[in-house]
Amino acid sequence: STFGTLLEMLNFFVIGTACISDGYNFYVQIFMVTLTPIFLSGLIFAAMHVRMKWMVPKDHKNPDQFKTSVRRQHWWTFILLTYCVMPSTSVSIFRVFLCHPGFGDDMNEAYLRADYALHCYTEDLETGAIVYTFSHTLMRIYAGIMILVYPIGINTMYFTLLRRNRAIINPKQQTIEKAVMLRASNPKVAYLSLIYRYYKPWCYLYENIDSIRRLLLGGFFVFFSEANDAYNCCVAFLISFLFYMIIRETQPFVEESNNTLQIVAQLVIMLVFFGGFLLAS
Repeated sequence: STFGTLLEMLNFFVIGTACISDGYNFYVQIFMVTLTPIFLSGLIFAAMHVRMKWMVPKDHKNPDQFKTSVRRQHWWTFILLTYCVMPSTSVSIFRVFLCHPGFGDDMNEAYLRADYALHCYTEDLETGAIVYTFSHTLMRIYAGIMILVYPIGINTMYFTLLRRNRAIINPKQQTIEKAVMLRASNPKVAYLSLIYRYYKPWCYLYENIDSIRRLLLGGFFVFFSEANDAYNCCVAFLISFLFYMIIRETQPFVEESNNTLQIVAQLVIMLVFFGGFLLAS
């Protein structure tokens, strides 16, 4: 889609800036990947208010209906934006907390794994106390705020919107086919279709579960990366196995082919981590 292409161009610009700017570092990248979606979200809702206030067609029979339609269009765009940026942005935010110790003459300095030009902290040799640099302290605070905005905030928003509209998304019907047709024909929840339409009505919250799976394996897991490889692979295997059982037992997708594909994909992930555990042991 055009929107997806624009996001890919934006990501290329954010990452590619490092090649043309001497002052570019991981901290700058964090600011760009976190503030750009917020800026775009502001534009989306600003455009929505402009259209609703000043661009209502004079000959429109039902101005309120037009405003509702505009509101749903812009909310759909906002949901799409959050869906696209949340995984990669969350992983980048978590990497702010990952430092590599063992540098310096006394082996008491640590540098950011994402960018070894950035000094994280120095360990006091006498007391063992860790003294963070001023810049890294500020970035840790900023990253903590962005964790509330992205992985926690976006998933909380999804959960709230889905629960608020659960009567429409999960209608009480005798068959799944009737329930799917009924919710698909209701325009009130069309702007949320991206995060529920692929799942069975009673699994309408599965997007939150899958988001937790991706964050555990791709983002939050960086906090455990200081341990040995065998331990990391073991923990990742157990997490993968847990979600494999959830997927296999719930069969959340409407299309059976998607269920099969998801089960096979999760099984492959399990085998990769199991293989890594055997090699590292």
